[in-house]
Amino acid sequence: MEKETIDGNRYKLVSRDRYRKRVREGRRLLRFANKGLRSRIGNRAGVRPNVIIIGIDTLRADHLPSYGYGKDTSPNLDLLAQQSLVFSRCYSTSSWTAPAWSSFMTGMLPSQHGLLQYPRPGRLRTDIPTLAEILEAAGYVTLGLHGGGFVDEQFGLGRGFMEYQSHGRRFEHNLRLCLRWIRWNRKWPFFLFWHGFDCHMPYDPPAEFDRFDSEYAGDYDVARLFRPDGDLPENEADHQHIIARYDGEIAYSDSVVGTVLAELERLQILNQTMIVVLSDHGEEFKEHGSYDHTRTLYDELVHVPLMVKFPAGHISRQVDTLISLADLAPTICEWIGLKFPFCHGKTLSQIEKLDKEYVFAETGYLKEYLEESEGWEWQHKPNRPVLLRTIQTQKWKLVIDQDDNPAELYDRDVDELEQHNILDESSEKATYLRSVFEELGPGTKGDEIVESTSEMRQLDEAVIKRLQDLGYF
Repeated sequence: MEKETIDGNRYKLVSRDRYRKRVREGRRLLRFANKGLRSRIGNRAGVRPNVIIIGIDTLRADHLPSYGYGKDTSPNLDLLAQQSLVFSRCYSTSSWTAPAWSSFMTGMLPSQHGLLQYPRPGRLRTDIPTLAEILEAAGYVTLGLHGGGFVDEQFGLGRGFMEYQSHGRRFEHNLRLCLRWIRWNRKWPFFLFWHGFDCHMPYDPPAEFDRFDSEYAGDYDVARLFRPDGDLPENEADHQHIIARYDGEIAYSDSVVGTVLAELERLQILNQTMIVVLSDHGEEFKEHGSYDHTRTLYDELVHVPLMVKFPAGHISRQVDTLISLADLAPTICEWIGLKFPFCHGKTLSQIEKLDKEYVFAETGYLKEYLEESEGWEWQHKPNRPVLLRTIQTQKWKLVIDQDDNPAELYDRDVDELEQHNILDESSEKATYLRSVFEELGPGTKGDEIVESTSEMRQLDEAVIKRLQDLGYF
């Protein structure tokens, strides 16, 4: 067994003996693999490819040059995009971390997997299979490196990973262990989930990446924006400064991701590896009156980047198919020759065959929010849950509010920023979309969601600290 030393601590790496034992167990226990389906993506002589998921938390699609942004925020991801499928219409299932990443791992909508209610989403049920469990059972060696907070093991997202660790919120904090683990496991199929909160508030990039408003002459401290007693920027220059700091975080994340891509090339396994880059949600910069995320489901929060580089070949094109985060686990399994258990999500081939027209999103939170007590026990004031849901097509978007507020309807062909509610002018279309939602959507009542997640949870002190560092509470 080898160990990696980081900040004075020694962390176990997966040993070859443990890996071989897991492979034998996986072969006996594998229930979901499609034995008759050969992989169609040119992997190693019948050996399934490595799979790396790079989860850049809080990354807006429209802040990447490969999605049309005018600033050079992501040169390494731009190069990767030139070798990848770039999905222009990928949408998250939620506007905050726990429900969105849970949807990615399970192929289910938030009200189906149960992690929905902010700020106490509960824990993923053990009877819901995850992408990591499917791949581990198929013989993959698995590692999850994450930024903590709402991706912590305490919420159940670590199932299926031989190791699920966090040594800080940034990609850089887990970089050394990530590189060492890849070198150690490069001879066998591996699955790596590498997640970072760099783009999340409070936006404090290193000086060399804080380069997007060099002429700013103000003194606004961006960290103030996210403090309980903080204040909003007073002018447009301060507002643009906030956005520039966010762009700096994207550039910093991109540089660290580039280090891993270079290492894969140096080890000569880049062409044996499927790389998926995505985000769980975006960020609001006053498009609808606020900063941050969680509380709404507008485009700036649910439109997320998705690019997929296949091994052994360069498939480069833009894909305009409507796709959800809930579709990705079954799609990834299909691409590498496995079957994912029944879930809400569809594979990309199913989506294209059925000409899928709808995606759904949900967010739940406590309108009165929470009371803070000794030990950070999270509890809500009675009967104040809020549940927002959307159904979206290529053209239309309907927002449904279960807190007795009127619905909202947007025609995205002429109102891509979703600023003009046309519910009154197009009530028949809204009625139709609502009926489709009731037929094809989550199928769970808001009261049931609140009930299923209403238990109080005592969080670990480390999780609390990470959430505080990310600007929560």
